[in-house]
Amino acid sequence: MKGISFTGDLSVKGIRSKDFVISDVRAKVTAGAGVYEIRPVTLKLFGGAGEGGIRVDLSGEKTALKVGFTLAKFRVEEPLAALARKKYLTGTMTLTPDISLRGKGPDEMKRTLSGTVSLRGDGLTLNGMEIDRALSTVEAAQNLNLADVGAYLLTGPLSSAVVKGYRYGEDSRSTAGGGESRITRLVSDWTVRNGMAEARDVAFSTGKNRIALKGKLDLVNGRFVDVTVATLDGKGCAKLRQKISGPFADPRMDKMSTLQSVAAPILGILEREARRFLGSQACEPFYTGSVQHPK
Repeated sequence: MKGISFTGDLSVKGIRSKDFVISDVRAKVTAGAGVYEIRPVTLKLFGGAGEGGIRVDLSGEKTALKVGFTLAKFRVEEPLAALARKKYLTGTMTLTPDISLRGKGPDEMKRTLSGTVSLRGDGLTLNGMEIDRALSTVEAAQNLNLADVGAYLLTGPLSSAVVKGYRYGEDSRSTAGGGESRITRLVSDWTVRNGMAEARDVAFSTGKNRIALKGKLDLVNGRFVDVTVATLDGKGCAKLRQKISGPFADPRMDKMSTLQSVAAPILGILEREARRFLGSQACEPFYTGSVQHPK
């Protein structure tokens, strides 16, 4: 492979696996001295259009791979159905991985995985959960497994690793009363370094609530590391929060921690009256990212 040199055009009508089909692949390929540049490459996957480049370096002792790609406006229900066998989330999203890895085999490559991964979408529908109703009263909010909601929605670009063998939101759907939720905006941006993914800007909003996630995902050992999911007020401060830790397949979810009132219909009047006498209470924002609070 190191001694081959060529340039050419690649065209593939379709590549089919058990769970998905890649179609209309077009690419420019250049090879020389063990380095293969596949750029630009375009394709269609999950109803979306993909474009980017791949660099494979076989010149050294270890294979080095670099991928920069954008899959725009794909139907999110299609890959999620392949993972969970049900279409819980519907709508279009855009996925942008920009990653590099190096090694002699898959395990070593996973330990060197570094770069950024981003998943963003607007106007999504979450089936089987009424998040706003579940957060409308103290009793309902206490029954909602907030960490489960966060793991279900917010680990999006890394979901294939996180949800493998995981119940994938079953606890939350059983306590959120069925129905559906309109996800106004979802952002899931991660920085990856040596197989450890850290949340950079990870949150979503509904008609009445905003929920964010902080922490890390150990992709090498398959574990949640210091992950916290929180509902937010207008300043980005946590109203209630819940931690999730342990292996992806069997995570431990701590008891919900209530930091501020989540029962707006009941206690909102008391809160407003208290502010008249005490002024606005200062807080340390849990989230300062790009997802805006519902108006």
